[in-house]
Amino acid sequence: MSIIRWGSSSQMFLISEGMGKLFDDALEALSMEANVPSMWTPPCDLFETPSGFTLKAEVPGIGLDDIVLEVAGDLVTLAGERRKSTEAQSLSYHRMERAGGKFVRVFRLHQQVDEGKVQANLKDGLLTVTIPKKNTSKVVKVEIED
Repeated sequence: MSIIRWGSSSQMFLISEGMGKLFDDALEALSMEANVPSMWTPPCDLFETPSGFTLKAEVPGIGLDDIVLEVAGDLVTLAGERRKSTEAQSLSYHRMERAGGKFVRVFRLHQQVDEGKVQANLKDGLLTVTIPKKNTSKVVKVEIED
């Protein structure tokens, strides 16, 4: 067995580009685009504060009509679709890197939240969801029977 040395990183780049084109051509030839699950999922940040949780999702190019947000118990479900451009069908693209398709993200908060007070806003492609915690710190006096 011999060791093969690469002359430069440009050779690896050319191989990577070639493999990417090979897979793109294979999927196109098989017409699998409609049956392949979305390769795109919006990146999200979820963090906790003393009063609740905040979910931030990057959803550029998605309108309010294409997003569904549900909060039930300790589960937050974000679903939607980034539609592919209609011009993509009429143009001859050399490269198409902005993926689209349907997505579903489910987050378990491991704490009950106040579903009625959830707030969400979409601005500049960033969806920000504020989810307050349910106030469970009430002290209840329990009568003890003898």
